[in-house]
Parts: sequence; C-alpha cells; structure tokens
Amino acid sequence: MQHFSDFGIKIWYSQYILLTLVTVYAIIQFYFIKPLKARFQNVMVSIIVTYFSVKFLFLIGAFVIDLVLFQMQLSQKGLAHFPAETVENGGQFLWLILGLSFIPVVFLFGGIISGGIRIKKEFVEIYIRDLPESLEGFKIVQLSDIHLGSFFRRSRVAHGVDLINEEEPDLICVTGDLVNFRSDELQGFENILNRLKAKHGVYSVLGNHDYGDYTNWPTEQLHQDDIENMKLGQQLMGWDLLLNEHRVLTQDNSKIGLVGVENWGKGFRQSGDFDQAIQGMPEVNVTILMSHDPSHFTKVVQEHPRKMHLTLAGHTHGFQMGVENRYVKISPARFKYKYWGGLYEENDRYLYVNRGFGFLGYPGRIGIPSEITVLTLTSHSHKKFEKSSQKIRHNVAKKRE
Repeated sequence: MQHFSDFGIKIWYSQYILLTLVTVYAIIQFYFIKPLKARFQNVMVSIIVTYFSVKFLFLIGAFVIDLVLFQMQLSQKGLAHFPAETVENGGQFLWLILGLSFIPVVFLFGGIISGGIRIKKEFVEIYIRDLPESLEGFKIVQLSDIHLGSFFRRSRVAHGVDLINEEEPDLICVTGDLVNFRSDELQGFENILNRLKAKHGVYSVLGNHDYGDYTNWPTEQLHQDDIENMKLGQQLMGWDLLLNEHRVLTQDNSKIGLVGVENWGKGFRQSGDFDQAIQGMPEVNVTILMSHDPSHFTKVVQEHPRKMHLTLAGHTHGFQMGVENRYVKISPARFKYKYWGGLYEENDRYLYVNRGFGFLGYPGRIGIPSEITVLTLTSHSHKKFEKSSQKIRHNVAKKRE
C-alpha cells in the first residue's frame, strides 16, 4: 500500500469495516432476529463468503512469500532491513497473489449465473428382478429440495414443472425441503406447483426445513401453526403428503407400496417413524420409500426386515458444487454423507439421492446443476449388471441431458 494515495487508503480500510459490520449484522439477524427473506439472505451469504475467501487465499499467499523471500523475519525486522530487490520482488509477488485470489470469485459468480438457468434431467433405470409385466416401464419423477424462498423469479419453477409434465410420469414424488424457513414462502407458487400431473398423483414428504425450525418464533404455538400451514398448503395444491404412512397404488393387477416418512436425519430433526409408516401395509409387488435424508437409509432402512426396493432421498444438494462426469465424482458432500448424489445399491436395495432443484445459502451451483430425476422400473438386466455391484451405477444409472 506504499504507493496508495490517502483516498485510496481510506477506501481500502473502509471496505474492511463495512464488510465486517455486514458479517456481524448477518449473524445477529439470523440467530437472534427474524431471518431476512431467504433470497436476500442468500445474496448476503454470497458476498461474505466471496469476500473472506479472497482474504484467506491472499493471506496464505502472503505467508508463503514471507516464508520464501524473508524466512519468516519480515514481521520482526521490517522492510528497511532487507535488500531493495528482495522487497520489490516480494511486492510484485503480492500483486500476483492478489490477482490469483480472485479466481474463486469468477467461479462463484459463474455458478450463480449458470445455477440460475441450468436444469438437468437425470434418467435412471431401476432393475427389479420379479417386476410384473404391467409395471414394466413405470415412470417415477422425483423432485427434491426446491427451497422456494430462494428464487427471485417464479418462472424458473414454472419451467421445472413444464419439464416434469412433458415426461408424462406415472408418479411424482417430492422428497422434502419445499421451503427454507417458513410456510409463507409457498405464497405465489401454489398455482405453479399445482400444475404437476401424474397418472397416480403427486406425493410428498417433509424435509428438515419444512418444520420452521430455523426461525426464532415468539411462541411455540406460532411454530406449530406454521407447521400446520405447511401441511395444509401442500394439500391445497392437490399433493398427498405422507406423514409416517403409506399408500397402495394399483396398476392392472399389480401393486406398489408407497411409503412416506417425516424427516429423519443424523444431526437433524428425527420425526420419521418407518415402522409406523409400514404398519398394516399388505404384500405388494414393489415397495418405494420417500425419506428426505439419505442417512435414514444408512441407519434404519438398509437392514430393516421389511425390504424397500427403492428409497428416494435428497437433502445433500450435492453441496451445490463438485465435479461429476463419467470418470470422476467428487463433492465436499462426501465428507458428511456416504451417499450424497445419484444411484446406490446395498443388499439388493436401491437408494437414489436427488441433488436438489433449488439452492440454499449460496444462490448458485458449480458443477452440480439443479436436478429433476426420471426413474423407470424395469426387469431387463443389463449385460454387466450381475457381474459386479460396483458396475450397477454405471450401467443402470443412465444419464442424458
């Protein structure tokens, strides 16, 4: 900063003070006051994360320069004790490091732009050995983690509804986190979401964000009222909300047992009761479970005596960033969840984890686009299917844009 003007120095320090105040305000607002509308909170989070990521990278770079050029003695001796050439080289390197520190900003803003417009359909085949002929090709569309409060434009949700309806699905499953904080985020979207159509109807379950647990309510009664409004809102849209219960769907002479539990997550609300949900369910040809958090599959469903052929989950968002292609599948989500995105198989039981339609916190996606999943039941095994369970994910989980 030795060549900065007095005005430049004031600007430099002003941004430190301003963004520090913004950060403190955001924390106080979220934890102690009624949260801002989710869309504005997402913007604030993005600014804070972007700002501190640049600072952090620059700090690491400056530390390396100090280590290499000044042998960690700069803070003790000061610049006057070092050769002018070394000091000049250090300054040039610092400007380079500052420029490189802004690379994440490019990715973050690129993710906001692409995340706001890109929706990907994942086409997946679910192999079931004894699937009745009448259920061959039965098409299920899964939608998860819409987070309506994050959207500035309703048209993007309307576009998603159109993409789903053009598949002419037999069944639509919405696996939780319809909102971010409160049930009133549904307002204005009801006439869009009620356009979802499927032969056997639209079914849904609650996710951890649908209970209003992330809002500071003045009284517990208001909290409970919000949960009831959340349930009522989905019913008014024509959705069948499953609260630890099941439905039996009939197609010709075949039956599908559709089970839906409330949220059950490791480290989150655990209102889900799988045993209650399947109580009284008759023998059926195919069983499908809707459970928002994939950890429920790992901890309860995977080894349960009552077999679920397919479990549909969401929750992870795929961390909204990562790298996924034919050869690489990496996301920070893997550090918290064993199963975080896509199709998995354990003990002849499938789990599909939807990467989410909306977003939370960071209002964008990098490498993990918004997802609509189209799952088709089939009894036709692929050539390599029975050779290795590891290859199931590559041969059964077909993808196309």
